[in-house]
Amino acid sequence: MADSLFSQHCLRTLESARQWVSSVNWTKEESELRKLLASIHQKITKLQMWRRQKRIGLVAPASEARASKRRRLDQRPPLYTCMQQQQQQQQQQQRQQQQLQRQLLQQQQQQLEEIHEMQQDRGPAAADFEHLPFTCFDELAEVELSSAAAPTSAR
Repeated sequence: MADSLFSQHCLRTLESARQWVSSVNWTKEESELRKLLASIHQKITKLQMWRRQKRIGLVAPASEARASKRRRLDQRPPLYTCMQQQQQQQQQQQRQQQQLQRQLLQQQQQQLEEIHEMQQDRGPAAADFEHLPFTCFDELAEVELSSAAAPTSAR
């Protein structure tokens, strides 16, 4: 009885193995295995060359290589330093922009004050032309002032 159960188990295992073998794409598997073997062979060759170079003294010991790598890493600025530098540059640009905005605002205020002073100097007739741009203001104000200064009999 046990032998028949074992033989049935073996037959089922054999059948499932046959199904697995028939379902696998062996050409694809073969190319992947060849790539894997080529990679392993390349790594072994590099390791053998490194060992030969180490034997004849061309390669520094591993501890020296680690120390060299550590020195190179220490010489690089850390990431947070780079981020701080970027943040400082952005803050500096923002300060410069704010300073330029303040300067422009001051210039505009000065121009407005000058316009206001000119309007006060010219009298009430100039107030009629406040809505016009500053470049037109002079010409129109002169016309208004000259017509106001002309005698009434000449009109």
